[in-house]
Amino acid sequence: GIMGGQKFDMKELLDSYIKYEIKGDYKILSTYRSCVPITAPLNRVYKENVMITGDAARLANSLTAGGMRYALISGSLAGIIASKYIKKEINSLELYQLNLNKTIRSLTKIYNIKRKMEKEKNFIKIYSIIFSIACNLNNIAPNICQNYLFKGLRKDWRIIDSLKAN
Repeated sequence: GIMGGQKFDMKELLDSYIKYEIKGDYKILSTYRSCVPITAPLNRVYKENVMITGDAARLANSLTAGGMRYALISGSLAGIIASKYIKKEINSLELYQLNLNKTIRSLTKIYNIKRKMEKEKNFIKIYSIIFSIACNLNNIAPNICQNYLFKGLRKDWRIIDSLKAN
C-alpha cells in the first residue's frame, strides 16, 4: 500500500486480517508484489467461474493510489461468493459484480476527475499541494483519516456480513 504518513506495517496488518478471518492454522504459499494501478477499474470483474479482485481488477483510487480497502473487500466478497457458488447455493458469480458495481462507479468517477486534472497545465503543482496537505493533515490528526477509512470499511463489512448470513 501507499502510505499517507501513517506508520503501519502492511504485512502485520495483512497477517492480522487473515488471523481474524481464518481463525485457525494457515500457511502462505507465496506472495507477489506489483505496482498500484492508477487507471480506471475494470467494468466487469467476473466471467463464468472466475472473479478478479484488488489490483488485478484495478480497484484502486487513482488519485491517492490507495487500494488496500478495495483489495480486502473484493477478496472477502470473492471468497464468500465462491463458497456459495461451489455449494450450489447460487448458480452464477454475478452477485460478486452486483456487490462491486457501486465501488467500480465511484472509482471510475475518481479516475475521470484525475484525467481532467491531468489536462491542466498546473496538474503536478496542484496535485502535489493537495497530496502534501493530505499527508500533513494525516500527520497532525491521523484519527481524521483513519476514521474516514474505517467508516468506509464498516459500510463494506456490512455487505460482507449480510452475504455470510445468507
